[in-house]
Amino acid sequence: MTDKAVVRRLAAILVADVVGYSRLMEIDEVGTLTALKSHRRDLIDPAIAGHHGRIVKTTGDGLLLEFASVVDAIGCAVAVQRGMLRRNAAVSESKRIVFRVGVNIGDIIIEDGDIFGDGVNVAARLEVLCEPGGICISRAANEQIRDKLSLSFADLGEHAVKNISRAVGVYGLTAQDIAALPDTPMSDSQPGSDALLTAPPSLRSRSMMIAASSALLAVLVAGAAVWWSRGSSGLTPSDPTPHLQSRLTAAIEKSLPKMPGSFREQQVEAFATSKPHRAMAVAQQAQRTWRTSAWPSREIAEERVLEKCQQFYDEPCGLIASSDFIATANAAGSFPVRDAPRVRYGGLFNPERIPAIRDDIAQRMDVAGYPTAASPKASAFHAAGILHVVTGAPSQRSAEEQALRACNDDPIRKTGGGGPCYLYSVDNRVVLPLRATDAITTATPQPALATPGLPPIPSPVPSARAAEAGIRDALLTALGKMAPAYSYREQQVRQYLESNGHKALAVYPPSGSWRTRGWDNALVAEECVLEACQVRFGGPCILLAVNDAVHVNVAEANGPRRSMPRVSHDGPFDPNQLPAASQEVRRRTDVAGYREALEPKAAAIHPWGRLFVVTQAATQLTAEEQALGACNGDPDRDGKDGPCLLYAIGNQVVLPRRSLVAITAQ
Repeated sequence: MTDKAVVRRLAAILVADVVGYSRLMEIDEVGTLTALKSHRRDLIDPAIAGHHGRIVKTTGDGLLLEFASVVDAIGCAVAVQRGMLRRNAAVSESKRIVFRVGVNIGDIIIEDGDIFGDGVNVAARLEVLCEPGGICISRAANEQIRDKLSLSFADLGEHAVKNISRAVGVYGLTAQDIAALPDTPMSDSQPGSDALLTAPPSLRSRSMMIAASSALLAVLVAGAAVWWSRGSSGLTPSDPTPHLQSRLTAAIEKSLPKMPGSFREQQVEAFATSKPHRAMAVAQQAQRTWRTSAWPSREIAEERVLEKCQQFYDEPCGLIASSDFIATANAAGSFPVRDAPRVRYGGLFNPERIPAIRDDIAQRMDVAGYPTAASPKASAFHAAGILHVVTGAPSQRSAEEQALRACNDDPIRKTGGGGPCYLYSVDNRVVLPLRATDAITTATPQPALATPGLPPIPSPVPSARAAEAGIRDALLTALGKMAPAYSYREQQVRQYLESNGHKALAVYPPSGSWRTRGWDNALVAEECVLEACQVRFGGPCILLAVNDAVHVNVAEANGPRRSMPRVSHDGPFDPNQLPAASQEVRRRTDVAGYREALEPKAAAIHPWGRLFVVTQAATQLTAEEQALGACNGDPDRDGKDGPCLLYAIGNQVVLPRRSLVAITAQ
């Protein structure tokens, strides 16, 4: 007997699955099947065909698809998820059919029409990690589409997934991101497709040649538009057309009616004559625009202009123009706003997290080597794309002052929009969300000058009691302004100051606060207090203090809310995804071995970082009730605020549902 030759090929694999399919079938079996067939017939199957995909197999509530191009695969995924948003709009939440989608590119084995291999397995794991209504793709897929699609997938880090020995780099697009894509009329042959920007009238007829077969890609694929001349290196005509200028003028006039006409004309002229790739954004509240040019791709230009605009005007902006295309405003004259996450980043210094800068700056020795450079150190930033670094300064405050001074004196700032520079980092911590234009570290008292012939006058050194009093007053003032409805301010601050080890304090305006203590270092304390606070109150919190450092502007009583990803995790159980938990908890035998433990099983969590696990229960309902009962009845939880929440049902994390009771029906 001769073995059949193994057939392999490189392909893009898409795996889709219905969220909560069993629950939907239990509620309304006939209605769910009817709705699913309708979605397949009217939306999903036409989208697959329009993007040249092949249905490998269906699993009742899931699909395994193969594409020759990852661009086609992701275009299909976006079209389906956009179409489902529209189709679900009139359906009650309890009956909505919502998909998770995972996309990977890799080597596959083909046998009898089916496909196998690591490439398929990774796509399936990505689907499990995806949030409902969203799309998760692998790092390999992201590398293939980053300069081709005008979509910005968030880096979700490395994930250890079942049956894959290596960590998988995951990039995600949330349902909210997909919903924020601009609406335009759909092509009849491409249900669910979207158009981001409209072509000039002189080019529109050629673009329509491919609209019928792939309307989504005609606008999302930055490098594949058919209106390019053969051999052209970009989208910029040699002679800017009056159509572009007239339509951009009209768009700005409609969106920003308060902008002076002469300034508007100046912005339009500057944009029309700038180098490719270029983009322009509008800040609705500020009634101003921001433009940028000479980027490697259209996608990067769009990302950078939104970052620059949001940082400069302190508000998320809308994309109005990209290359030679003008976005379509809604009835109110505004453009879809797109948040720029890197402007809000407040973690450790990472050159890849710096917004609005070019690669040559990110790769500079002082920037790339900043995390390991000598302290005291600081850096200052301007939306024009400036970053000034100071290391090895005499003091931390001196480092901050020197960085800000160098940035503000930079001639590029003065010609690139003006406005002040902001402190970007203090030591290795990013503080850009604070929008501090002055040093934030307290000045060290200077020694008094001695009179000739007399002994030196000793410098006044504040006592430990005076320093603690200053911190206490600052925390009480901040809590009073940010959480006026919180009635335990005095007690909270007193207990925080009395705590030992590395500690942190967070606030949830207008009525909540959370503290934590005894961590290995300040960074872990900060992370855990924000996670615990979000678990307790159900929304992102503001970091108030870490150890003896206050992290908000007390006078203005504000600071950035920081959403913690581990609190939002709703994929498979993973000890590393437990929020507010110590490494001791994560390494516990019942926690580390939870995924392999026998069902029925469940887990319950308390914001204080405690996890209670039940396995091999009589029923799934019993497992959930026992886990919650053990958590709420824990004697060591006495005096620790907040109820317990159901964390996992089987191997599925359900913390985002914030359930205080068992979910599984009797």
